[in-house]
Amino acid sequence: MSTTPIIKYESHLLRTKYLGEARVYVFEISESSPIICMVVGNLDKNVPLVRVHSKCFYSEVLGSLDCDCREQIELAYEMIHAEGSGVFMYLEQEGRGCGLISKAKAYSLKENEGLDTVEAYKVMGLDVDPRRYDNAAEILKFLSLNRIRLLTNNPRKTSGLVKNGVAVEEVRLRVEPTPSNLEYLIVKQKKLGHDLGLNGKKGD
Repeated sequence: MSTTPIIKYESHLLRTKYLGEARVYVFEISESSPIICMVVGNLDKNVPLVRVHSKCFYSEVLGSLDCDCREQIELAYEMIHAEGSGVFMYLEQEGRGCGLISKAKAYSLKENEGLDTVEAYKVMGLDVDPRRYDNAAEILKFLSLNRIRLLTNNPRKTSGLVKNGVAVEEVRLRVEPTPSNLEYLIVKQKKLGHDLGLNGKKGD
């Protein structure tokens, strides 16, 4: 029996502020949340740049300065636009896959008990990063992308795509740290293995 998931989708052209004209795909796979892709330009010309981005309501809507998520979106847009082609994929994996309530609880623990995000998740009995990339890999293959240049600093994301059949060349997506998010970035590098190039930098 085939284990290939059933993929349903709708697509349309959209004029966008940062990427110009893009083809938007809204995918559904089984019972998972919808996955949105913006495809720009001709993906057949070379190995395309791809950003697989997990939702961050705090940064993208509330304007949080305590993480780098919005800045990563903007940098990814800039790099894809400069390339003239690529894919931006948006996953509903809020709070590193633990959800918005868990994320809010982690912020509360940080405020009241001085815990970093990794410590807070452990106190709550949660996996610090349970995000999965199997559906993302299936969509990339559906788009005939078996080999990509992935905009990421996260080795788990790379391995999650590779183990699901997508060949990955990593391209770093580093934004300049700020006084507000430096400690958060240091935690991501030291405790989650993200390659952020922060050697020698310290949080106050």
